[in-house]
Amino acid sequence: MGNRAIILGVGLILLFFFITSCLDDGGNEIMLTSQPAVVKLVPEKVLLIKGGDLIHSAEMESNPNLEEGDCGLVDFVLDYSDAENINTADSGYYTASDVQFTSMDKNPLETILPDTGKVNAKEVVITDMYDKSVLLDYNLFLFTNHTIEFSLDSINLSYNGEDSQPVVSSAGQRVYNFYLRYLGDTISTQKEIKYNVFDLTSFVAEKTNEEREAGKDSLYFRINYISAIKTDSTASWSTSQNFGVSLPRN
Repeated sequence: MGNRAIILGVGLILLFFFITSCLDDGGNEIMLTSQPAVVKLVPEKVLLIKGGDLIHSAEMESNPNLEEGDCGLVDFVLDYSDAENINTADSGYYTASDVQFTSMDKNPLETILPDTGKVNAKEVVITDMYDKSVLLDYNLFLFTNHTIEFSLDSINLSYNGEDSQPVVSSAGQRVYNFYLRYLGDTISTQKEIKYNVFDLTSFVAEKTNEEREAGKDSLYFRINYISAIKTDSTASWSTSQNFGVSLPRN
């Protein structure tokens, strides 16, 4: 399992929060930083970002280290007045400059659920999970907020494998429960935000037929995380928003 996490400064977090939808033509030139991105090789070597937009540059095309499905954070400058960006209908992507891609390790989704009633000695509390976490091509990019700075010993996102059963929400969504755990050692009392990526490909493949048989075309899940440790050393669990992913076509 990859244990690499990206730590983002508050300024970058705030900038990311402002970018909540597809790119638009609101100005001639913009600079975006720390955008979740997945490498795609069609129609060219491009980066898929939140909102479904594709970003391309000549530097990316000549970079042999970028492969299909690679995940990371990207900084780039986009000039809407550039001739290549005035009408993107033909190319299907935006052409950017100053593209800087920081690769991130993918963590697997585990199918063996640890004891949710047990608090480990090195358990790290997650005070909040930002709504701006995003799914891109079955890759789950997660922001987690912590009241301490810590070294990451291990990270575990898991569910109860094939025995996992969804909870039906009031909206009729069949929602599966994931459980997120961090273990680590405190470095300082400085607040910290960590960013991790999880590969959900096997989960989607496992549950697709089951959800189609239930008449669904999307798969939903939510993330449970320890938000506090009580005085009796038991965990207080909180739950994220529901995440949804469209099922692959037959």
